[in-house]
Amino acid sequence: MPTKRVMVLAGNEEETPIAAILQAAAQPSSKAAIVAVASPFRHSAALGSAASAGVSQIVLGDGKFSEVAFDMDLGDDSGGEQADGQGEDMGKEFCNVLEKEMESMQAEMLLILDDVDCTLLTKDFLARRAGKVLKVQASLLPAFPGNASIEAAIRSGACITGCSVCFAVQANCLGPIIAQEPIRIRPEDTAGSLRARLVAECEAKAVPQALQAVTYGSVSLDRDEGGLGLTKSPSYGAELEMLAL
Repeated sequence: MPTKRVMVLAGNEEETPIAAILQAAAQPSSKAAIVAVASPFRHSAALGSAASAGVSQIVLGDGKFSEVAFDMDLGDDSGGEQADGQGEDMGKEFCNVLEKEMESMQAEMLLILDDVDCTLLTKDFLARRAGKVLKVQASLLPAFPGNASIEAAIRSGACITGCSVCFAVQANCLGPIIAQEPIRIRPEDTAGSLRARLVAECEAKAVPQALQAVTYGSVSLDRDEGGLGLTKSPSYGAELEMLAL
């Protein structure tokens, strides 16, 4: 099976699973080749990690999206909620820039980290790349699907949270779940301390697993009369554990 070329879209958090993703992709058995890490933020920690690993770094729109990129909900043409025409126009512009960068790197897939609010991804963009866009969420979906999922988990009094990796779909960007990894919330946890452990203990395992599962063909996005779902190989569970590189 040929290697899939993957671009990673990152936000501006200091804690990020990018090092684990790059390390897993560098293994000889990997079917995912990380060709670039992109971010609207010039000083993104993920871009720094990419530079250290010798992977191409892309500042989307030369930094023009950093102030508004992940702070607004868009209109009918987006994967997010209703908003004004300015947000819709910004979403289209952002997707045009992202698409051009993916084409220039010949990236077949997009992996969106949890510090990216994907309301800037339009429905057209997600439809064109159905089954080829993965989204990381810092919660055990369907719980806490919003942007402040770690804070919401602590505030709710939940004892357990974790991360999910899912296919990004048109409705709300959070589609069928490929992999999840749980973590216990400690009584003394703050949003910062919990995020650090969640990234290190959950995302560093689940994200490479899910990416390898998709690029190996062990799981794919499917649609039938019941809606969107996963098509899994008969030995999917065993394969997922094996792909924890």
